Amino acid sequence: MCFKPRSLLVLFVFLAVTSSAIAGGPPRGPSTQLEGGIQFCEISLTGAAPGQTMKLWLYLPPGTHSKGSLACVFIAPGGTNLITGNILGDGDRPEHLPYVKAGFAVVGYELDGAYVKRDRDGMFPRIKQFIDAEGGVANARAAIDYVLAQVPEVDVNRLYAAGHSSAGTVALDVIAMEPRIKGGCAYAPCPNIRQRLTTERVKIYDTGVPGVADFVDHYSPTAFVQSLASTPLLLFSAKDDINIRYPLVRDFADQIVRAGAKSCKLVTAERGGHYQSMIEQGVPAGVAFLKNIGDQPQH
Repeated sequence: MCFKPRSLLVLFVFLAVTSSAIAGGPPRGPSTQLEGGIQFCEISLTGAAPGQTMKLWLYLPPGTHSKGSLACVFIAPGGTNLITGNILGDGDRPEHLPYVKAGFAVVGYELDGAYVKRDRDGMFPRIKQFIDAEGGVANARAAIDYVLAQVPEVDVNRLYAAGHSSAGTVALDVIAMEPRIKGGCAYAPCPNIRQRLTTERVKIYDTGVPGVADFVDHYSPTAFVQSLASTPLLLFSAKDDINIRYPLVRDFADQIVRAGAKSCKLVTAERGGHYQSMIEQGVPAGVAFLKNIGDQPQH
């Protein structure tokens, strides 16, 4: 078989693109150093399917790390209305860095359907993007694929998900639906999306984006109680949280325990509100919890 020069060029480009896709995305590139020698790298992923085009923030602890030596925590950005996505921003770092300082690799990943109030396209297209990405599960899946292909320092048997508020809801869905995730932490998550939005608002959204009603029922963490009962899980809430009320998280933890959970821990703060309690008490408890999972024998 004989190829003309142009044909060879096309073939080379095709093979290069195919090889990159098979490898799980672009190489991670050089890292910059953050406080204390933490290694940080931003990666841009692109793909045709929902959940595949986004930015990743990869953090590694200081120093060099042998293959498979690091547990890894995957964290989405919070601050959404539970049916749209979000991008990463500097305000997410306080949730990321404590895990890295404790010796974990961390991957912050974005959620399809990021919406801002001045978005001239309106909310409905963003809702559809978020639903098409399985409420962020597709984003998490693509982030995991990338890490396992391009970050050999990470141990495939010690992958965890974590998140706060709406990202806590995403984390619960990821823990329940992605078998490579071995457990995780949800700080002030919303267990029932329909209850949070109200049935009236769900009807309005479903008129603009058919499928919203099915989504909020099938992707609420309450739909995954049995799956979550089989996975090490920490739930956190503050008693003075006026955003996601403590009784909602407490009752959800009780549901999981009644479903036969062997490792579901509810950590409660007396005060600190929705955010500060997570930073000061929730994440430190989560770090300790995930370290304990990693110390258990692997089966």
